[in-house]
Amino acid sequence: MSLLRWLISGLGAGIVVVALFDIVLTVLHSQKESQISGAFNRLVWAILQALARVGPRRKRHVVLAWSIPTMIGGIVATWLALLIVGYALIYLPWIGDRRHFLLGDRAGSYVTDALYFSGVSLSTVGYGDLTPLTPAFRWLGVSQGLTGIVVITLSITYLLTLYPSLSQKNLLAETLNQETDGRPDGLLLIARYLRADKFDVLADRLVNINEQLLMIAEAHRFHSVLYYSHPIDAERSLARLLVSIRGILTTLKFGLYHPEVSPERAYWNDPRVQTLESSYVYTLHTLANSIHVGAVEEIGENNDNRALLVDEYARIRSELYRMGLIPEEANGAVEEYIRYRIAADNYVNAYVTHSGYTTEEVQREVKCLTLP
Repeated sequence: MSLLRWLISGLGAGIVVVALFDIVLTVLHSQKESQISGAFNRLVWAILQALARVGPRRKRHVVLAWSIPTMIGGIVATWLALLIVGYALIYLPWIGDRRHFLLGDRAGSYVTDALYFSGVSLSTVGYGDLTPLTPAFRWLGVSQGLTGIVVITLSITYLLTLYPSLSQKNLLAETLNQETDGRPDGLLLIARYLRADKFDVLADRLVNINEQLLMIAEAHRFHSVLYYSHPIDAERSLARLLVSIRGILTTLKFGLYHPEVSPERAYWNDPRVQTLESSYVYTLHTLANSIHVGAVEEIGENNDNRALLVDEYARIRSELYRMGLIPEEANGAVEEYIRYRIAADNYVNAYVTHSGYTTEEVQREVKCLTLP
């Protein structure tokens, strides 16, 4: 009987340690992802995707938009439940022993008493109707109360960390939509600066985009729940942000290319453009290397994809020529453009699929608001 008591209490202590370890990994550790929280998030995402598939198509994004609230609320509730049950198992073998606990007028079982005492201790309510008598259980109750305070504090910290990151991502995506007039190719954003001969101003803007992109990528590495952010409007999503920055980079690097342009007009060689490209590649690899995004798609350079990309490149070159930003439509870098797009699209499309959108939704032209 004594051995069974210690085994039950040991099981409870193990549950408490697992819960605390998961909290530390989820909230505080920047280099390692929690297995419990990660599995919980994937389960919630799978359930929401299943619900979105069986419901009306127009409601699909509304359902998936519940991902972050459900995951955060669910994992905090799971932590609290594990701690209550874990401590209750520690108390359970001893709570009926009058040498260790003083019980008032009892109306329930010892299991109910253990869960009740664990709950009031964790929440620091402490009604006093169940009283530990030995120093070991008195201090264990105190430690549980302190644990409850720490967990609640860390949960609030978790919320205050996640939602600014979500807001920053949404804000950058929406800002780029406005700056590009809702086009995913970035052409009008670039033309607005270059036609005014303000490339340095544009380059400073690219530096700002680069900093925000890196902060978003690091936030995803630190808090994996952000991978499941799903705004109802696709144009405010990370998937759209990746498409917008891809458009800016490809137009700068390949759309403006001309072999005989003067060095000061060779914008694709500017270090600020190259830095943004490096950060963009880093972000794509960060997303692809997570355990949440599915395998990177292998699009390949087949005839259909090649034809689409050739047409898109020709359209960009034609518009740039009409704007007077390139001396001629020919002598571009179509082959380099195709190779770059295929390499980038393998990563972008993988994240688009993971995040619950379609390629058409994140690449469509968005009509920006104007005054009547």
